[in-house]
Amino acid sequence: MKLTLSAIALALGVCSGLMTPAFSADRDPIAGRTQPVANTTGKTVKIGLISFPESNEFFSSVKVGSDAAAEVLKKFNAEVDYVTVNDFTQDAVNAAGRATLLQGYDAIAFLPLDNGACPLIKDAVKASVKVAAFITTADCAKDSGALFFHGEDLETAWGQVA
Repeated sequence: MKLTLSAIALALGVCSGLMTPAFSADRDPIAGRTQPVANTTGKTVKIGLISFPESNEFFSSVKVGSDAAAEVLKKFNAEVDYVTVNDFTQDAVNAAGRATLLQGYDAIAFLPLDNGACPLIKDAVKASVKVAAFITTADCAKDSGALFFHGEDLETAWGQVA
């Protein structure tokens, strides 16, 4: 399902500030970056971006990007929902992830806080849900079946600081 992977990549690109907040449904994606492809499935592709409250400065940018991706992907019969997790714990992220699985999402993107995310990733993959992980130290994300990792590897970037 090419649209799902492209849509996740576009959503993460937007979330990481690669696209401007003024991005609208009337404007095409930025040339040279991941582009959406035609959705030939005949159904709306549902993407859940699981993240934290936009009251945090960093995550407010993620929310702006998620909203921009949602606007752009409407033209491709896809929707992006920002799923807010209010407790900065892996258990809370997993609960939100499991809720998206029960609600029939086709793809999820989230920040695994630790290796406790791996069972969620495995369950999503088993249910044919595409998974993207971003800004993580969870070594198991790729081994559990996540399609890709986006962002800075925190362990590599900060591991020697401590």
